[in-house]
Amino acid sequence: MQRPFVLLAALFLVLWAQAAACQERVVLAGTGDGQEVFEHLARAYMRAYPDRAVDVPPTVGSSGGVRCAAAGTCDIARLARPLRDKELRFQLEYRPLGRVPVVFASHPGVKVARLTRAQAVGVLSGGITNWKALGGPDHRICVVQREASEAPQGALSAYLTELADHVPVGKVAYEAGEALADIADNEFSFGIVSLPAARARGLNILWIEGLEPDASGAVRPDYPLLMTHGLAWLPEPSPAARRFLDFALGPEGRAALAELDILPVAP
Repeated sequence: MQRPFVLLAALFLVLWAQAAACQERVVLAGTGDGQEVFEHLARAYMRAYPDRAVDVPPTVGSSGGVRCAAAGTCDIARLARPLRDKELRFQLEYRPLGRVPVVFASHPGVKVARLTRAQAVGVLSGGITNWKALGGPDHRICVVQREASEAPQGALSAYLTELADHVPVGKVAYEAGEALADIADNEFSFGIVSLPAARARGLNILWIEGLEPDASGAVRPDYPLLMTHGLAWLPEPSPAARRFLDFALGPEGRAALAELDILPVAP
């Protein structure tokens, strides 16, 4: 009785392997700050086209993604920023996907939901060191910041210009996953992350007063803390890569990104 079952199982595995081998596949390498965004976009694409696959491997950074795309070791680079001047030598095509909100976040155990701009500056400059000053528990604030060259920190610096002359306080996380883990694992943490990442991890979001979502929960169209996510690729991409690009940069991709409250690229 077992032999027909074994043969049937073996046949299924062979057919599955053949189908997987024939499946059209595109690899997106790059930033970890957009991991949730690009994974969401990949899932939307594969739902629409089940015979196609998109891989979003662990982060190598935006710069690493550019190098991979230029070397042909990935199909498309995923970036949390536009191309830098020094990267133009690779002669990659680049298109922005959308503007991703950057938010202040804490461990979900801290229930502070609002803070003023002055309070945000105070925490990040070291002038405010206890959650009690923000209406939270009587405990030291564990600040998590990012390197100045990283996209979330750039968005923060562009908005809170008062911090220009201040030395960053707290721990510096060197990539998105590290920052998220530091905030998620420390009950008294305070840091900056993308809105999709904060929601995916169930973090507590602290909105600056006046910048809260509207009554429907959608992010305001004039929200100022933003980083631009985009895609870069070699001219004349493969047919598989071109099909994904057409989806991602077209109305279907924009609709998928809007589900994460990602704002459209400014005209």
